[in-house]
Amino acid sequence: MSISDHSRTTYDSELEAMAAGYGVILLPGIEISTMHHDRKYHVLGYGHGILDAELQEFAFRPTAIKNEAYGRVLAGLRAAGTQLPATEDILAGVQEDGPPLHPRKWMLSATLIGRYLARPLGVDPVQAAAVVKDRYNALKNSERDRYVPTGRAIAMVRNAGGIPVIAHPFWECHSGRNTWDGVVDDLRTFSAEGLAGVEVSSRHDSPADEDRRRETAHQLRLVPFRSSDFHGNGKTEVGQFPMPVEHLAEAAGRCGVDIPLHTSGKAEDSA
Repeated sequence: MSISDHSRTTYDSELEAMAAGYGVILLPGIEISTMHHDRKYHVLGYGHGILDAELQEFAFRPTAIKNEAYGRVLAGLRAAGTQLPATEDILAGVQEDGPPLHPRKWMLSATLIGRYLARPLGVDPVQAAAVVKDRYNALKNSERDRYVPTGRAIAMVRNAGGIPVIAHPFWECHSGRNTWDGVVDDLRTFSAEGLAGVEVSSRHDSPADEDRRRETAHQLRLVPFRSSDFHGNGKTEVGQFPMPVEHLAEAAGRCGVDIPLHTSGKAEDSA
């Protein structure tokens, strides 16, 4: 199991040891927002190597820029007289009663800010989030400036001792921002740059096309990965798209990454 989030890694060696006792391999993970010729790709990194400080700083750039823009939105709202908690309290999910909801959260969002803006505006949180999003869209930098280069992200994950994988590569085909052939061409380029694997199934993909995506991965000599891409209750279930542990072992071997595939507890057949 690997729980990855955008731009930063939360890792606990004690939790990893506890998981091993239940036969679960727990790997550090990260998801990096990237751009390749105006096309968005999310680069996943797996393994202890991704804890590298230089990689973590590089990966955080898109979120740092995003947080800065949302900080300017908050400053504008406060300047207009709107009473809001301090930015660090919003980020932590401070409550009137009880402890903060997410004290280690690092990414601001319209939804998060909307929870605190709803009461001052006298609207529901969804409407408040829309107000925040409109202001954010007027302030944010261009996507090209906000996203890091895909090839460089792959290289940095690989050089740090991690396993680079492209998440849901065909996700922009639905909106017309990319095409099947365009994705395949890009994956061919990424493979030459050190990419080890590619997701062939997630919540973004049609199950009917999984065989086609697997064949594409095979043709490009990329290890097929599967992931729930869990984004909250009601969207997908954690572990909804498991993968054979042998695929993880193959990708790790290609990257020279050592992963303890045998644990002291009951072994599972998927990762």
